[in-house]
Amino acid sequence: MRNRALWSYVAVTATLAAAVILGGCAGSQASRPPDTTVPITSIDLIKGKWAGVVDRSPSRSEDFIEVIIGDDASYQVKSARTVGGFQGKGQLTLRDGQAFAETPNGKSTYRLMDRGGKRVLRVDVVETNGLRYGSDFTR
Repeated sequence: MRNRALWSYVAVTATLAAAVILGGCAGSQASRPPDTTVPITSIDLIKGKWAGVVDRSPSRSEDFIEVIIGDDASYQVKSARTVGGFQGKGQLTLRDGQAFAETPNGKSTYRLMDRGGKRVLRVDVVETNGLRYGSDFTR
């Protein structure tokens, strides 16, 4: 039960961070290379360790998040939060060039992007209460 709650927090944090990041970067998009979607046709494309910082607005606390995706499409989430760490895990499914995870608290969509030659894993989360968050992770 605790892992579900932790994963829910990770999902919420990741989604909120993406919204803040996207909103803050809207003015600087002209200086950033355009994103090109890379279809996830195999777990091999996204397996490994991905990391990023999630900004939890409105509290302005930042959380460092690691997502580790295994050969078997399992994932583990670890966070070094400003108020202590947490972990979560689950299983990804591939469909329509994307990866998906679902918990009782929400759904996550993983998209692989090419940003000027650099791979970025974009994770968007929708909680069951309607809150939406997202973030970009790199290797």
